[in-house]
Amino acid sequence: MTSKISCARLILEDIRKRSWLTALSSVIFFLIIPVNTMLYLSSRSEELVRSSSRSSIAESLPGLLNGDNGYLFIILALLPILSAMTGFSYIHSREKMDFYHALPVRREKWFSSAYLAGLIILLVPYLICTSLAAAIGAASDIMSPEAAANCTLAAAGGILAMFVIYNSCVLAVMLTGRTATALLASLAVMVYPLLIVSNFTSLQATFFKTYSSGIVSFPEKLALHISPVSLFDALISDSAGGTLGALLLISTALVSVLLITGAVLLYRMYPSEAAGNTLPFPLAAPIAKVLICIPTAIFIASMTQELTLTSETLWLLPLSLFFAVLLCAVTEFIYHNDMKMLLKGWRSSLITIGGTALILCIFQFDLTGYDTYMPERGEIEAISFHPDSFSQYFSYPETVPYYTSELGYFVPAEYTDLLYELAENGIDNLKNGINAQDSYSDDFDSSRYAAVLLQYKLSGGNTVMRRYAVNIDKAENALRELLQSEDYRRDIFPIFHVDRSDVSDIYLTNLYGQEEAADLDKAQYNALLDAYEKDVLSVSADTLIDGTPVGELTLYLPDPYQADTAGEPMTISLPMLYIYSDYTNTLNLLEDYGCTLRSEIDPQEVESITFTLSSDSWQNGDYGELVSSLSDNATVTTYNEETRIETSDPEDISLILEYTEPYSAGIMGNTSFSSNYVDIWYRNGNTLGYATQAAGEFPPPVVSYMCVNPVFIDSVHLLLNRA
Repeated sequence: MTSKISCARLILEDIRKRSWLTALSSVIFFLIIPVNTMLYLSSRSEELVRSSSRSSIAESLPGLLNGDNGYLFIILALLPILSAMTGFSYIHSREKMDFYHALPVRREKWFSSAYLAGLIILLVPYLICTSLAAAIGAASDIMSPEAAANCTLAAAGGILAMFVIYNSCVLAVMLTGRTATALLASLAVMVYPLLIVSNFTSLQATFFKTYSSGIVSFPEKLALHISPVSLFDALISDSAGGTLGALLLISTALVSVLLITGAVLLYRMYPSEAAGNTLPFPLAAPIAKVLICIPTAIFIASMTQELTLTSETLWLLPLSLFFAVLLCAVTEFIYHNDMKMLLKGWRSSLITIGGTALILCIFQFDLTGYDTYMPERGEIEAISFHPDSFSQYFSYPETVPYYTSELGYFVPAEYTDLLYELAENGIDNLKNGINAQDSYSDDFDSSRYAAVLLQYKLSGGNTVMRRYAVNIDKAENALRELLQSEDYRRDIFPIFHVDRSDVSDIYLTNLYGQEEAADLDKAQYNALLDAYEKDVLSVSADTLIDGTPVGELTLYLPDPYQADTAGEPMTISLPMLYIYSDYTNTLNLLEDYGCTLRSEIDPQEVESITFTLSSDSWQNGDYGELVSSLSDNATVTTYNEETRIETSDPEDISLILEYTEPYSAGIMGNTSFSSNYVDIWYRNGNTLGYATQAAGEFPPPVVSYMCVNPVFIDSVHLLLNRA
């Protein structure tokens, strides 16, 4: 006969038995939420007097309620684990299990009472303490209706975050027969989706030559929305920032329903005799072993390579197999608690080792054809074009999203075939051993190849991204064609993404690499930017590719993400708005405004110059005639790997500057650099230098200027080129 005892009485009895946990959670929440809030506001009491500072203080209050970047973040994760483990610990004891289930109470009622009691122990103290913290904020006169809504949202985010972790641990308890293994199972349940995706992306980056991590793939998005750990982090951070979205709430609800349903079903069939065993369901042991050991072995091997700074991919397979064997042995020991039984599950161990080897072989030999994949021409809606040099040539306002400024803008439809052919060239180069991953190594010939990122927007809504090493002449020809489109120029040039009303100052960088403020009014600002936009749209592609800037504009804009103590946006710079000699509208207007750019460095303003040559250049006699033409006042100092020649003689300075011309790698960045350079010290105390490249005999070497942004530069260098 089933007892008619109410679930409420069982809940109260459970809470009474775990009164120590209620007291512990109450004390911890009280110290970390209201007390910490009071101390925080007290430390900023002087700012609270100023009404301009109250809004910024009020914005930080929600983070104090749910632990965003604080100790409370850890507490909100640990207390649900403790509550779940203590609430259902009786199922891991055979005596308690027999006693509980011998009583005339349905299993569902036992589960519900323990489950709800654990939530009450967590949530009631938390709600009380967050309410106290909000009251402290109201007493400090910073609790506006908007701030109150943000605090409510933050508290709701904290509740949901604990709810997700609690459900994960309850399920883990039902999957195990011991408390110790329940803790391990909790970790597995919470991080397993992220572990799978982390391995997947790590192996792609390691083995695939065309891989780029700029786009979050669908598996990554899915893992972020089904992994309890990622949901916990997102709920805390988004609710503290007031950006808790519907998608995150739906994901939390679905994951919680799945976890609770799984826990209830397992509890209903949980065998009483399984209490005290590692797993209550023996048939699941080999399956769990294979599913956990394979990704864990690969993950540990990858982390070992990261920690030991070992980049050789050949080591990943033996390391993974070693850890797979080790994990299989550890798992068998956990199952049986007997060293003699390590080989009992030899079949599942062989499957684990074989599965690990198979996965790594698939990536090692690219059996899926990832690197050589190209969508069918009819599937492609658009393609974007983004050489690596764009990231060095362009600087975009903060308002431009990363996925467009750093991953490239999609080109007009009529240029799709052009970029499709460029991608085919990248695949041909890859088959010949030339790939974009080597673009940062010394072996990469940047005079012949360029690293280019292409995105394919497919008709099904998916976006595929690949990074190729393409012939630089083909990339330049493709860019010349693209720059025929005014719409494409408006997309890629930062000046067209600037809100004119936000521009507070304009600075001009001259040949000396020094910024000077343009003393102009707002109308002159607008006229100058109009002229600059007109020049950007009309300049030839050859000038952008092969030309050298004669100067640079830097705009100062408000930072949308930073504010000063008064709540006003802080100012950030937007540099690298280059000016070429063909920018006649801009240069003429600057001249009218009295801001004429210098065309050469005045030797009279130079105090001294220092050559620095690599050991190879010095031993090979590079610049030999130039060095021999210098006066006896030049001093030579030899170090281990370089030789420095210092001179302050006016004739030496004039001789060097006679062969000086501005330098820039251009929009395609196709110039190589070496360790040979020249530093210039000016009489006004400023230092200027430029990146360098080895040259041949004298007199052809040209000391070239690279347009740079800083006002005072400690060590930038002159480039020596073969004329």
